[in-house]
Amino acid sequence: MNSFFSNFHVLIFLISVFVLPVKNSFAQTLERIEDRLILKDTNCDRINKAQQSLKLWTESIHKSRTCPPLNKVDKAGNTCFVEVTNCVPDHVKNYQGIKPEKNGPNCWNLSLVMKEILPGLRYSTPEEMAFYMRPPLCRSLKNNEKRMPGDVGAIRGIHGGQIQEEIHGFIYISDDLVYSKNGFSAEAPYEVQPLEKMLDIYEVSKNEECRKNAINLKSKCTNVASYFRCDSMESYLKKQTKLAPEIKASLKSLNTYEQCLQKSSIDGAILSDNSMATIVDTTNALLKFVEKEVKKNSKKSRTIASEDSKEFLLGAIHLRIRAITEQLFLYESKEAEKAMELSQMFEENYNKYLKGK
Repeated sequence: MNSFFSNFHVLIFLISVFVLPVKNSFAQTLERIEDRLILKDTNCDRINKAQQSLKLWTESIHKSRTCPPLNKVDKAGNTCFVEVTNCVPDHVKNYQGIKPEKNGPNCWNLSLVMKEILPGLRYSTPEEMAFYMRPPLCRSLKNNEKRMPGDVGAIRGIHGGQIQEEIHGFIYISDDLVYSKNGFSAEAPYEVQPLEKMLDIYEVSKNEECRKNAINLKSKCTNVASYFRCDSMESYLKKQTKLAPEIKASLKSLNTYEQCLQKSSIDGAILSDNSMATIVDTTNALLKFVEKEVKKNSKKSRTIASEDSKEFLLGAIHLRIRAITEQLFLYESKEAEKAMELSQMFEENYNKYLKGK
């Protein structure tokens, strides 16, 4: 019986190779066949390089895991193929080719979740992406630095010597492959896809000046791709020894809530009334905390380092609340309007806090 099913899977796989060749002019594709992930290409050498990049990426995320020896690349007709199921990050193993049940989860969120900056799959705002693509968590790669599997890529629009807009975010795997979710629609899957295909979709010129690690604001590019190296939020928090208890409690509450939100966005689970109310309660508590901070006359007892940390984390929390609120609007939630009102009040007081520093 086991032999029959093994042979049956092989048969299905071989049929898929012959009947479902590489679908477009962008050579590499990663296809899900039941619970297996098959990498396909018209070039066998390129597949071997892709396997190596996936291995480096996987082992950089899962520190205690060592990928098994790379599989031998097979060929059928003009298509080279290899199974990579056991040497991809867990997120790819679970979500490659999968579409969320609801609109919202998008490219920026995927990039931030893969770097463990955010805890859950949902809608992220462009402001949230821009906020994190700078110290203390991320830094821009220099043009002479080698990109590594797992680096964050950002496509931005520039005009008049300034960054005008965040357009897209993705995870760099190699010079041929990226991990991306192209848009917030429930019809857009999570997908390891050709880098060139994605750059074409977001209209990044093939001019080398538009594809460097660091943005040249004096270039004539309209859309540019640039690259960043990031640390996780957890690694940052471990270094902070004087966090206000209100900030600790808010982060814990948001992390729990975002796990519920992910189950709703990805799996279609219904958010309970208690769960929906959590975001309002958390925002309300933070609002009171920031109002208290604004009223303080003296900051002599606090170090510059602790102030910088507080400013960063309050900014991060505010942007998380705002993004979550926008996700709730996509759900047409009755809690969204109240959460947005509190979020705006929080932003006003947060800005007063920054001015008073």
